[in-house]
Amino acid sequence: MNPDKTKQLAADRKWALWVALLVMAITMIPYLFGYMLTGSAREFGHFNWLGYNIDDSCVYLAWMRQVANGHFFQLNLFTTEAQHGHLFNIFFVFLGWIGGLFHLPLIGVLHATRLLLGVIFLRCFWWFLEILFDDSRLKKTIYLLLCFSSGLGWIPGLWHQSGLLSPVDVWQPEAITFLSLYLSPLFLISFILIIGIVGWMLIAQRDHSWRAALYAGICAFFLANVHTYDIITFSLVWVLYLIVQSIVNKRWNWEYWWQTLLAGGIMGVSAGYMWYIYKTEPVFAKRVAVPTLSPSLSLYLLGYAPLIALSLVAIWKFLSDYRKRQPNSTPYAPWSSQDSLIFGLVWIVANFGASYIPVPFQRKMMMGEHMPLCIFSGIALWRLYAKLDRKALNYVMILTCLVLGLTNIRFMARDMMRFMTDTSQSTIQRPYMYKGEIAALKWIEKNTPAEAPIQPLPWITRLPNGRIAFYDTTLAVFAPGLTGHPVDAGHWGETPNFAKTMFQWVDFMNPNAPDSYRINLLRSSKIQYILFSQTHPERYPSNKQLLSLFTGKPPSYLQFIPAASNRDVYVYKVVLP
Repeated sequence: MNPDKTKQLAADRKWALWVALLVMAITMIPYLFGYMLTGSAREFGHFNWLGYNIDDSCVYLAWMRQVANGHFFQLNLFTTEAQHGHLFNIFFVFLGWIGGLFHLPLIGVLHATRLLLGVIFLRCFWWFLEILFDDSRLKKTIYLLLCFSSGLGWIPGLWHQSGLLSPVDVWQPEAITFLSLYLSPLFLISFILIIGIVGWMLIAQRDHSWRAALYAGICAFFLANVHTYDIITFSLVWVLYLIVQSIVNKRWNWEYWWQTLLAGGIMGVSAGYMWYIYKTEPVFAKRVAVPTLSPSLSLYLLGYAPLIALSLVAIWKFLSDYRKRQPNSTPYAPWSSQDSLIFGLVWIVANFGASYIPVPFQRKMMMGEHMPLCIFSGIALWRLYAKLDRKALNYVMILTCLVLGLTNIRFMARDMMRFMTDTSQSTIQRPYMYKGEIAALKWIEKNTPAEAPIQPLPWITRLPNGRIAFYDTTLAVFAPGLTGHPVDAGHWGETPNFAKTMFQWVDFMNPNAPDSYRINLLRSSKIQYILFSQTHPERYPSNKQLLSLFTGKPPSYLQFIPAASNRDVYVYKVVLP
């Protein structure tokens, strides 16, 4: 390789690393702000280091806790239903093992992993760009878009605080790379494996390398275990790419298909095991069946609007140049090959289409779409900014990233505002807990039989129509990850029939409920300990009569445990007649 080109590649990679470090430092701002509020009021006694999708992070903590406690297989700890216990997620097995081996707080392991994987993923994406392009400016432009860009969700008329009413860049982390960097190590390890699959498969074609196809298969093997949904999306992307490639090239290249079968066969071992779990583990099958459907098409279009517009400009410009091409010119510039261009186009279309396949988990299939959109958008901006000198380009790119990243800025600002009011987007979990709540969970972990089912009761209120409802499940969702004990109800998706199950515990707290109902529920759920934490009605007002079962004299089958209880939580042992 030309020495000057080698020097440029090294300089570019160093630049990409510094940008990655900057991005991950920015993602820590809301968390550090939240930590600073700790102790500012009694309810801010303990910061959970989570602000968005708290419940899903609690699932990861529950998996890690089981491994830290000496298990390899991971049960769903958000239900007391019987399970075979053959499921494992190798990523969280590794994180739990690290936490257990070095006696580290699992939330710290989770965030440290997020920061590390964020840098690794961005480095892998730069590697992928080196496969596709030669131009240094172009790669930097695409890279910055991936790191910072979002959509139009920041616009006041489109911005809604919660629900699925806003463009996806407001609420769907896997749809936007920056939000994944900010929130989820699971998404980041999945992105790394996705880049590994498509990057190595493109190298396998370019270099006629079976070793590269083997590497792609290994990445697919782990992806099928770690985040199985993505295997469906990228199998579709790659197969459609091979078909379109064959049509454009007017020949069927069997070597490419055999390479695909090699990688797919390796993946199939892991995917087959997940299918076996799905067919034999009813609790897991119920979780897969929980609807996470894609929103209306308009919300995706608005969430990606600037990138879609720029991508269309890039495609239009390519078609225009192609029609005007000279006889011996390269018709696919700035791409490294015609095949890489075809792959980029197919990736956009197939990834988008996958999110509307008629399966319950549609929304999860959008993961990855942001990457090809950033690639084509970067090409459009690269052409637009081609005549700028280096200094002017730096200023223009900073301004571009700020404008295209407005939703990400507002997203983090919203989380910080919620920290100040101890609320989250789910509305039923708090980013902080009382010190007494943490103390009670620690007592449960140290002083009760291993894995004995417990149930932190929800906070309840009486609605204007007279109905009793729950409005806070913080203790129930954190308990599995902090104690290793299962709960009967705690997570909207992991708990089968969550609303029905949680409302059974709402009815359990109703002072008018007959003892026979409560005893039957305790027996059927196998709960051995009850935690009542709605002890501060001055902060969350509720009808005192509604809480009289625990603020007065509890029934005889609930034995109060003074050593475990405090002003924030009353802990009871279940002693059934």
